[in-house]
Amino acid sequence: MSLNEKLSVLQILQKNSNKYVTANEIANLLGISERTVYRYIKAVNQDLKAQEVEIVSTPGLGYQLVGNSFHLTENVSPLNIKSAFSNNVIHYLLEKLLFNERVSIQEVLSKFYISESVLHRVLQSINSLEQNSGARVGIDSANIVLKGNLLERTIFFVGQLLSMKLNHEEGLKDIFQLKKTFIKNNDANIDCEKILEEGYTVFDRKIIEWSAFVIVCQQYGRQVESIQLHLENFEDITEIVRILNVLNSTQTKNVLAQVVQTSLTYLLFTNANEKKDEEAYFQRLNKHLISLVKQKQFSINIKNNLLDTIKKDYALEYQVSGLLAYQIELAFDIQLNKNDVGFIALYLATLNKKKDLNGENIKGVIISNSLSTGFLFRERVRTIEADLEIVEVLTEWEMEERELDEYEVIINLTKNAILKNKECIQILDPLSENALDVIAEKLRDVRQSSIEGGQLLPKAVHQLASVSREDVLAELLGQLTVPQEEQGRILQQILEREKITSTAIGNAVAIPHTILDSLDETKIIVGIKDEGILWEGDIVRLVFLIVFAKNEPSQNILFRKIYNFTRDKERVNKLIKEQKIEVLTEYLEGESHGTH
Repeated sequence: MSLNEKLSVLQILQKNSNKYVTANEIANLLGISERTVYRYIKAVNQDLKAQEVEIVSTPGLGYQLVGNSFHLTENVSPLNIKSAFSNNVIHYLLEKLLFNERVSIQEVLSKFYISESVLHRVLQSINSLEQNSGARVGIDSANIVLKGNLLERTIFFVGQLLSMKLNHEEGLKDIFQLKKTFIKNNDANIDCEKILEEGYTVFDRKIIEWSAFVIVCQQYGRQVESIQLHLENFEDITEIVRILNVLNSTQTKNVLAQVVQTSLTYLLFTNANEKKDEEAYFQRLNKHLISLVKQKQFSINIKNNLLDTIKKDYALEYQVSGLLAYQIELAFDIQLNKNDVGFIALYLATLNKKKDLNGENIKGVIISNSLSTGFLFRERVRTIEADLEIVEVLTEWEMEERELDEYEVIINLTKNAILKNKECIQILDPLSENALDVIAEKLRDVRQSSIEGGQLLPKAVHQLASVSREDVLAELLGQLTVPQEEQGRILQQILEREKITSTAIGNAVAIPHTILDSLDETKIIVGIKDEGILWEGDIVRLVFLIVFAKNEPSQNILFRKIYNFTRDKERVNKLIKEQKIEVLTEYLEGESHGTH
């Protein structure tokens, strides 16, 4: 009995999974006798037991496929078994390839009763998680092989096996136990304090242990348990150590610090590096990102079971994390995925819980001839201007060595010019009625500049003619006064950013964005397509295209304000319906004045 004949029986039963099929019907479809059908079904059932799938017979009705693992996804494929079955095939292949054992295509097809097309999909699913190793599972003649040099194959297996371990997958228990025994036998030979230059972590040791195990498996097959490891004799382990040393280096930390500064400080935080608690937060974030880069360098993928919750509850952080992930991809030539972006967003959300970033106060200081006058005036200001936080009250003689750069508003109650080259609000009579009016006018200027900067607010709404996401982005970029070739480069950056996470954020809104080093001023272009645009599974009618200038100081609050606007469904619908930019700009200006 050939494999194709067995597959034909399975295919007929699968196509008719919602009803019974008689032996006579199967016989007529295949052009064989009913007795042959009985023999085929008996033989197939023997093989399907291990997969928890069975062809059952009901007198008077016929045959039907049943089982916990069976799941019909395509009528045309010979046999589709859901992920539990797919994992069985993957685990079988990985174990064979780990020990450099021959894996023939026919052997896999016969063992699991799958077609070649299903096998190709399984191989594709393995390779889909291996974006950074350089190795690929493929077919050579009639065999399944792992293509790549020893270092690439090592990183491939470290990614596959360590991912399973970290995700608590049950498969390959024997391999995990074998690795445990191998490391126990060679523990004295893996001294990370000696081979890693600085700041190694428990995660570093795991990578080295798994790398050593994989390399010995590749070179010695199943004799791995009896091999004594000597690191100096394995050139590829030395290369693994070199990679880890580079990732632990000060240079890597500086690169990540710059990425964080570019992607977060300008977009989400104000003066984040000026406060000790936020400095500590950024240091923790950098440590997390270094760990993330290590994971990607070794093709390790950790599932994020909170991803849907993160997208819903921390949508702003998720969008900013997508841009941060894109910057990391560029800096380290690696590929990140939605799970990685979700983990970064959780770190950002940690800071948001400590600090209300959507209603940040303006920081100010009062300089007075006497502390009593200064504190009395502070109370007057507090009752009128709730979002002006007077952090300090200082006397004139305390100002000799003070710079006060951390304050946006300096109120001078003395008659003297206290600070040179710094703008102060000078109030000669703190008890006068117009004293607070002077401060209110100054605060309007501060708030306005915080969201407008170099005329950052969009000036008009663009009615979109394009229908596809890429064409819409190109159309909006056409509104920029930059050369055509530069528009093409920006478009490519935005599309690469979109691959990591979609910038569609609900309420029929998308906020595609990127950072451009050569841009002097952040550009915001608003486009509306009343009929809607298909945007990674969402329908989008309002698009905010933001091209951030790398060193533009005013964009940090603006990005947050625009995001707040998109959460107000009524205002979003009003902007789409009326197509007047004033709906947006009045909201942004009003929010900065504390009127929303």
